[in-house]
Amino acid sequence: MKQPSVLVLQVDGHMGLTVARGLGREGVPVIGVSLAEDGFGLRSRYLTEGRTITYSHEGELLEKLLELVKEIRPDFLIAISEWILTALNSRREEFQQYTRFLFAPQEILRRAFDKAETLAIAERLGIPVPLAYRLTSPDDLESLAARCNYPVVLKPSRQYAGEFAGLNFDHRYIWSANELVEFLRPYSIAGYYPLIQRYYPGHGIGIETCMYRGEPLAVFQHRRIREFPIN
Repeated sequence: MKQPSVLVLQVDGHMGLTVARGLGREGVPVIGVSLAEDGFGLRSRYLTEGRTITYSHEGELLEKLLELVKEIRPDFLIAISEWILTALNSRREEFQQYTRFLFAPQEILRRAFDKAETLAIAERLGIPVPLAYRLTSPDDLESLAARCNYPVVLKPSRQYAGEFAGLNFDHRYIWSANELVEFLRPYSIAGYYPLIQRYYPGHGIGIETCMYRGEPLAVFQHRRIREFPIN
């Protein structure tokens, strides 16, 4: 039986390459697409074909990708990063005339991308979550900073986009009230603040699931060997 083909975006990154490698090892024909010239994933032996797309803005990327999908007609398409998944979902019906997306519609992804909403769901289900300090107004910034137990950990609740893209960061440890106030002041213009959580020492543990219609198809767990920043 012929395996369906999968177009994997972003093989110029480690996560995209890992997806392509995993599919290729199972005998799935993989078309890898790099968004960088000479992306290292294009040299993977698990690709049946490799392509490069260069672009200057999101709209151009989507148009070039749609033309490639029309040409190749892969059975499925998968992307990695939040911003590309969101962009593709904005034209989901158009793309799915020629392929099928291996990721959920935006109303489902939004609940996963928004860490604050994910934590709220966990709380409702009785799952322990870190103590959080919620900031909604710049007027409350200094009083909240005075109440926090330091250190605290900051993470964006979701990606900052458009004119606020420069506010994005991965995570940040904050050690004092003054440091917290100075770091968060620029975020008042974005309309929402990063998560502010109490720091809990320990090891990072992750649980990954591949779900289909509410049923797990694959589940595994990992423990992080090293954390950023590496000391």
